[in-house]
Amino acid sequence: MSYLVLMVLQLIAGVACTVLGVIDSNTAAIWIGAVCLVLDCGYWWLWWRSRRK
Repeated sequence: MSYLVLMVLQLIAGVACTVLGVIDSNTAAIWIGAVCLVLDCGYWWLWWRSRRK
């Protein structure tokens, strides 16, 4: 259960970092947020795959 909570928190952090980077025109923040979102999508996919087995 804690794994699911961490994935949700990372999703929120990735979205927040990307949005704040866009608002502030901060390229580094946009990239950090994008990487967080890509990693989170991978974690969700792995979690979904493990639940199907």
